[in-house]
Amino acid sequence: MSKKKKIVISVLMVLLLAATAYLNILISGMGNGEDTTVSTNFFTEYRTERVSTREQEMLYLDGIIANTSLSAETVDAAAAQKLELVDLMEKELTLEGLIKAKGFEDVAITMSSANDNVNVIVKCAELTQEDVANIYSVLAEEVNATFNNVKIIPVE
Repeated sequence: MSKKKKIVISVLMVLLLAATAYLNILISGMGNGEDTTVSTNFFTEYRTERVSTREQEMLYLDGIIANTSLSAETVDAAAAQKLELVDLMEKELTLEGLIKAKGFEDVAITMSSANDNVNVIVKCAELTQEDVANIYSVLAEEVNATFNNVKIIPVE
């Protein structure tokens, strides 16, 4: 695959992530009339910050890739890191959707290519053992997460 195609795919993935976050904000704002300001603000701010950070990382990596004075190894490493970042973004988005499908109102997930940790922030007052099991089953099936590497945090 050519560099242009990879860049186009990466940009499209970032735009898709941003559009999904925007739609999620719109949909969560149309809730059942309860006061959800604190948690809605948390999830909205979190997603906005995550998109902003990822865009900065992508721009940084694009700068390295476009720099003709760097070695081929450095450029290849930056391209590989960019592809890893796109893969993480896709996994986070997929996992958030699957966990929401299990009945949770809102979810934010962070993953890192540096380690196998998966952090799941769930909008709920408290989690039952069944809730934790449902979330963990999704993580185990989709990204082969082990229980020791998963942190599930309820946010009201």
